[in-house]
Amino acid sequence: MHNVEAHVDINVGAVITWRTAGDAGNIADWVPGLTISHLDGDVRHIEFESGGSAIERILRYDDEAQYYTFEFRQPSVHIESTLTVDGDNEASTVRWTATVNTANPGDEKQIADDIARLYHSALQRLRDRVELGARTAHPLQSPAPCCGARRRPD
Repeated sequence: MHNVEAHVDINVGAVITWRTAGDAGNIADWVPGLTISHLDGDVRHIEFESGGSAIERILRYDDEAQYYTFEFRQPSVHIESTLTVDGDNEASTVRWTATVNTANPGDEKQIADDIARLYHSALQRLRDRVELGARTAHPLQSPAPCCGARRRPD
């Protein structure tokens, strides 16, 4: 098992940042290498620029606490990730963590390193998108609650 963590500070309040980061169906807007993403219930479908595709399942989504957890599972690899937005009205921090498990433990470090690079790049793009959006004259729209906006168990 390998753990991954990436984070970015954004000069925009947490509620506004969550409007983009928490829109689980539209991550292709800011994650490099994705061309299409959409939700079908609690299942996220993504397509890659390389032509491949993947399915991820949203396990937990909490609009109030501003986080969601999803998993990518194939016979040889299981990745569980959580994206969280914290902060106040002036600034926010987005954290993206993952736990990587593979059938071949020798592959885990390379996969974890690849995910860390992807998450870092994605969070930089998210920051740029949110900060640019905050400077525009029109208000950002709140995303539709994902997957019934389930709350984290107490």
